[in-house]
Amino acid sequence: MSKEIKTARNGGYKLAALLALAAAFAASGDEWYVDPVNGLDTRDGTTSNVVSATVGPRKTLEYAMKLVGAGDTLWLLPGEYNEGSMNSGRARIVRREEQR
Repeated sequence: MSKEIKTARNGGYKLAALLALAAAFAASGDEWYVDPVNGLDTRDGTTSNVVSATVGPRKTLEYAMKLVGAGDTLWLLPGEYNEGSMNSGRARIVRREEQR
């Protein structure tokens, strides 16, 4: 087998590995949002801003935790949370810093 063919095959493996890695990052979990000030637990939790009566952040961690799955990220928007610490063991929970 010629050197050119071997090099092409190795390059193909590298490309396949790179594509698999890109797919893994693209398939990482969903993002969910909680806003104790402007959120409603009847909203879908898919955005940080209120879009409509049904699209926007949830209000409480209790209801938001019902949405999260493995690999998801739960964003906690600025405000006061009066709920105990919650850890689903399935998702990463991130609290955004208060805006100055």
